[in-house]
This record gives sequence, structure tokens and C-alpha cells, in this order.
Amino acid sequence: MDHNPILQSIAQQVGGGQSGSADPKLQFTVPCFEVEYQESQAPTLRYIFYDLPFPELPFKMSFHVVNGWIGSTRQRQQEIKIFKPDGSLFVQTGQQPLQFVDEYTPFMAVNFFPDMPFSEPGQYYIAVYLEQKEIIRYPLTVRVVEQPGGAPSAAAPRPADT
Repeated sequence: MDHNPILQSIAQQVGGGQSGSADPKLQFTVPCFEVEYQESQAPTLRYIFYDLPFPELPFKMSFHVVNGWIGSTRQRQQEIKIFKPDGSLFVQTGQQPLQFVDEYTPFMAVNFFPDMPFSEPGQYYIAVYLEQKEIIRYPLTVRVVEQPGGAPSAAAPRPADT
């Protein structure tokens, strides 16, 4: 084992302290509009966003949520839930298997949410679960973009600048 304390810490976080038997770690969760696949390469995430500025509501929008997991060799289950501003459940994926090659190879879970009918502005929340335990919850702001003069914009929504 390397004697560098930073590298030791990273190895413990990724490996979970027990070779292959620990729960995997969520490396990232990213909402985006496109996922591009190329043979023998990890997918490319395009048009990453953190909010949804719409010209009007209600509005339907399709998007992906991509989760990167690492640090396990056992099959596990993930689930994604999206909550409305009032806290009620908007959509959920159900339990999805995570299949790991080894504890050092990431598993990318790509979820597509087609034509989601957003009807009200506010803070929606994306929650990621592992074995029915919430791992992370983060906001997704839905808002109406207004033109100068107070009228809603006629332009289609665009991904936020990154």
C-alpha cells in the first residue's frame, strides 16, 4: 500500500475497506439531455444541466440521469425518484440492478425519462437510492423564462451554460 495519506484515503473510500464486499460508492449523478455511445468507450454526456428554464408551463421535457458507481463486486440495486415541489412523488424507476466487473471498474447506470410533464415551477428533487437507502438528493429548479417586458419567452428551452 502506498504510504501517501491522500492515496490511502482515496483507496479506503473507493474500496470500502473490505475488498469487493462493501457497498459501492456513488461517484457522480448527472442530469443531461443527451448520452452518446461509442464502441469500447464510456458514454459521453452532453448538455448537462442543473435547472429547466421553460418558455411556459405545462411543458414536456425528456432527459437522462446518469449515475456512476464504483467499489463493489456484488450485484446491487439502485433506484431513482424525482419529487415535485410539494414533496409528492413525480416518478420513480423501480429497483435496477448494478452489475460490477470488479471493484475498480465503474458501473454507469443511464436512465432515460421521456416526455416528463412539468406542470408547475419550483424545486423538484432527484434522489438516488442504493438498496432502498437514500444516498443523495439534489434540487432541480423548474422555472418559466420571461422576456424583457414580462412576457414568457417564445424560445425553446436550452441547456444551461456549463
